[in-house]
Amino acid sequence: MYVFLIFLREIDFFLIFCFDEKSISRSEKSKIDEHLIKFMKYTYKLNNRRSLALKKRDVYGITPNDLVIVKSLSYSLLHVVKVKKYLIKRDLMNDKKRYQINKMIQRILEGIDEQLRISPSTNVPEFKLKRGRHYKFTDFDGDNFSGLFRFRSSADLQRIYDGFGIPEKVRIHTYKATGQEIFMISLVRLSYPHRWEDVERVFPGVKRWKLQRCFYWFLDFMIQNWSYLILNNRDYWVPQMENMAKAIKDKLATLPNEDYRLHFPDDLPFTVFSFIDNTMTAMCRPGGGPITGGIQARRVDKLVQQAWWTGWKKLHGLKMQTVFMPNGMDFEVWGPVSVRHNDNYTLSNSSILEKLEHCQLGNPIKYVMFGDSAYSDDDYLLTGGGRGMSSVRETIEWEYKDLKSQWKSLDYRHALKIKNQPLAKVVITCMLLRNALNTLYGSQTSVYFNILPPTFEEWVHQGQQARPIPTDSIFNTQYHNDSDNDDDNDESDNDDDN
Repeated sequence: MYVFLIFLREIDFFLIFCFDEKSISRSEKSKIDEHLIKFMKYTYKLNNRRSLALKKRDVYGITPNDLVIVKSLSYSLLHVVKVKKYLIKRDLMNDKKRYQINKMIQRILEGIDEQLRISPSTNVPEFKLKRGRHYKFTDFDGDNFSGLFRFRSSADLQRIYDGFGIPEKVRIHTYKATGQEIFMISLVRLSYPHRWEDVERVFPGVKRWKLQRCFYWFLDFMIQNWSYLILNNRDYWVPQMENMAKAIKDKLATLPNEDYRLHFPDDLPFTVFSFIDNTMTAMCRPGGGPITGGIQARRVDKLVQQAWWTGWKKLHGLKMQTVFMPNGMDFEVWGPVSVRHNDNYTLSNSSILEKLEHCQLGNPIKYVMFGDSAYSDDDYLLTGGGRGMSSVRETIEWEYKDLKSQWKSLDYRHALKIKNQPLAKVVITCMLLRNALNTLYGSQTSVYFNILPPTFEEWVHQGQQARPIPTDSIFNTQYHNDSDNDDDNDESDNDDDN
């Protein structure tokens, strides 16, 4: 029987290794820490994976070949540690031997991590988190900073932190956290489909429930204070519509393929300033299984699954409508709705055509959006245009590529569960962060159209909650109240009919 333990004695890493239980002497057993003994009771169930909780199967569900390799590596690790202790006890340890032994331990750790399918440790701080101390941006300066947080340096991260006005100290229930700590925890969680165990490895010393509460606090903070930047910020972009249209016009005249090029006379204004389309975020299948525990419990109605299913893409998910500009920024985002609905449903319910007309009242030139063949021509929406317009319209797909490549958590449907987490808030927050990255570093789209986005300070200069969240957005507090009132009115009408 092989027992897995967490080895914490000689090194500051979380490690899982195994050894033969029969070979342990009583004296060695007495030296094992009490918290390691508590962990052993779970590992005895390794051979019977069905008796484990679902979230433990991923940790313990390794193959027999993995067991053989991990066993040999763990024995090697134990021997190296014994040699190190012996040298220290005999006062024979010098800097060269210490370096060689630590290097060997590190190689063994990397082998065990790889065999156990644990993602390699990112730049974990070399210090232990002391009581009352919190993590700072500068603690993670290194080669993998952008891999952790998607921003390239601690200076850029500080710039975003100051611009969003995240409080320096936050009290979440009984836990006191700093704004920097909350910001970093949230970025790590969104940058890759990390499990909370993986996030704990990046922030050793912070418990899982603290990580979760910090993350959900950050989502609420961004939605309440900054979601208007992509939900209701049309007036900010109206003065720049002329520059956007000129960038698209210039690109159409200089397309690489001469057959696709389009030339427009200078005496007539070119009015297309943005592109409109929809993006889907696939999620784990909702519903399924029994509603409650017990024998022959009633199961969740299959209509729950059908409500979020699309037969076109063969997936469950959410749909967001985006209006995208050539500088790489979002003009407006609306949603989410179920992927069952088509693009014309989001176009109608978002009232984007009416909003675009209203924000341009008094302007001599009326600028319009351009969409694919799923839409129909309107006063503020054009389609068609040949291959040239299709070529430049394709840049909106680059936005969706950037969104899911920068924030990979949106691209792992198995971890996106609509009943367990606020998926809509996660998507909107990732879109906000994508725009923030674009203001700092630009994007493929801004290079393609040769037009710079605004600086981050210009984009957020209006401040927190400068504009209200639209009433047709699910993030508006009155949205659900209005829906409940409509349902009550419908029920009363039915009662009157009866």
